[in-house]
Amino acid sequence: MQQDDRDAFVSDLHRATSKDLERYLAKSLGSREAAADVAQEAYTKMFTLTDPSLIEYPRAFLFKVAGRLALNYLRQARRRHFDDPNVIMFNEHEHSMESDLGPEKIISHREELVAVDGALQSMSDRTREVFELHRFEEYTYGEIAERLAISRKTVEYHMSKALKHVMFHCGDVADPG
Repeated sequence: MQQDDRDAFVSDLHRATSKDLERYLAKSLGSREAAADVAQEAYTKMFTLTDPSLIEYPRAFLFKVAGRLALNYLRQARRRHFDDPNVIMFNEHEHSMESDLGPEKIISHREELVAVDGALQSMSDRTREVFELHRFEEYTYGEIAERLAISRKTVEYHMSKALKHVMFHCGDVADPG
């Protein structure tokens, strides 16, 4: 991919995701300023990829990168302000790095990701979109309904359908709760 194409791809991704990404990060970091900084770093990482257009789900990939950058940000903040009661605690398990795991766990996690990715790919577009907004971007059902201009009941239908689909394809891998 040429530099101009990469720049255009990441710029389009930025336009499509910046508000949602910063909102997601602000929930984790407790600060809009920190969220903006981490989001900018995530987009910068996207620019360093050889060909980001090869990523099948660039939005989900971006959010995962940003989540890990947020974890690093909070770890650094915790080191700097260990006794500061205003430092927000972060769920490290949710964004744990593979280097913290043993080889069996790494293989198991990779197999789970492949299974979940296969389940996501085989969902209808609308069901996948509802699922990703709720599970990856932490939208409420009401927010999803408003964003997609559908009823809350339709959101519930698609989430139920998505969870059943993931459970069918992944078995114990999926955590519906």
